[in-house]
Amino acid sequence: MLLKKNWIEVFRFNTLKKFYYDQGKSERIKNTIFPFYYNFFTRFFLQLFTFCLPFALIGLIDTYFMIPVSVLISFAFDILNKTGKITETPFEGRAADTPLSAISRTIEIDLLQMIGEEDIPEPQQAVEGKFGVKYQP
Repeated sequence: MLLKKNWIEVFRFNTLKKFYYDQGKSERIKNTIFPFYYNFFTRFFLQLFTFCLPFALIGLIDTYFMIPVSVLISFAFDILNKTGKITETPFEGRAADTPLSAISRTIEIDLLQMIGEEDIPEPQQAVEGKFGVKYQP
């Protein structure tokens, strides 16, 4: 309607249209649910690996070291699995997630500066979370 009434030119119309499409893409990415079997089979094979590992180590290392070594190896794989689950949803606002609010604020500040606006908001500051990890809320 704005384009037909010549209130905006074609370049601005195409830019707004691209923003609209990009917003739709972002919303679809955020709302995409990983299929159940991805996590199911990963968890299943991790448990199977954890169960079988001590038996595989019987002839390779001393019996006293077998339990701590198998616990450490299993722990490392379990942490990798948990890290994978967390990175499946990067837009939930956790410390390790993509800082969408901070990115949006930076874009807002840049755009306001480009049009010569005087009232410009402050950039979002990092907040210290668990274990001293700094993140953008």
